[in-house]
This record gives sequence, structure tokens and C-alpha cells, in this order.
Amino acid sequence: MRMTNDGGWCWLQFGQSFRAALIHPNPTVAEPPAHGTLDLRKMPDRISMAYRPAPGFTGPDRFAVRTDGPLPHTIPVEVTVR
Repeated sequence: MRMTNDGGWCWLQFGQSFRAALIHPNPTVAEPPAHGTLDLRKMPDRISMAYRPAPGFTGPDRFAVRTDGPLPHTIPVEVTVR
């Protein structure tokens, strides 16, 4: 993810499927961002992640989201803030 630090959020949304069926796993924060805020939500048909960098921060940041379900996994996200 690449973004500028203008005080706003950058959103990522994704769906997950298992054997051709759309599933709705519960997301949890596996690793919080070191230099910002993460808003994580389970929507009716997708997972939504929103990241907002700390005021004045520029540089790299990262976070990870863990999903449960038939095939639990961790989704790492790399962020570059300009």
C-alpha cells in the first residue's frame, strides 16, 4: 500500500472463498501498525481494513491481519507513507 500522509485513511477490502464458496471469516489484528491506526471490520460480504498514519509520519510501516475459518491465515500488509 502506498499513500500520502494527508490525515486521511487508506482502505483495503477483500472477500475470501473456500472451495468456490464465499466465506465470511472473523478478522483479528495479528500485528498492529507501529506508526498509525488500523480499523478492521467484518462486513456482510467482505473484510475491510483501513490504515491512517500518525500525524507527520513518513516512511515504511506494516501490519498483519489474521482470519479464522476453514483455512486460517495471516495477511501481511506493507505500507509506504510519503
